[in-house]
Amino acid sequence: MAVRSDIKASDNWFQAEDKDLEFTIYQADGVTAQDLTQVHHTFRWTLQQTAERPSVLTLDAQITDAEEGLVSVAIHSNDTAALPPGDYVHELWRVDQDATYLATFGDAVLQPALLPPDIIITGIDGGTPSETGTAFDAGAP
Repeated sequence: MAVRSDIKASDNWFQAEDKDLEFTIYQADGVTAQDLTQVHHTFRWTLQQTAERPSVLTLDAQITDAEEGLVSVAIHSNDTAALPPGDYVHELWRVDQDATYLATFGDAVLQPALLPPDIIITGIDGGTPSETGTAFDAGAP
């Protein structure tokens, strides 16, 4: 059974930042976690601007705790660096040999990057921060 699982602003998902998203796969009752120890299928996660639009990001998901029905999507910083911040929808699909089934879906909020992608932080050693060009020097020797 497909269960709604929103990615809210409080989940702290930012552009150009690594993020692991974890989802629980449920049995038909929508309450009991599905044991994935004997499964022979894979999972694929998609991100779209709206449910009717094509995916702007598609990633494979990994089973991280089979007995508890947990599946994880590893989003790398470069996956979202070029995406505009804002509201999206996401879907996690179970992919079998002959068919695909929606496992979870929901809204997703991608927040603006905390630092511009050209900022480099170096020399974190407790010194006094000073900005030099596009690099940030925190007291490197």
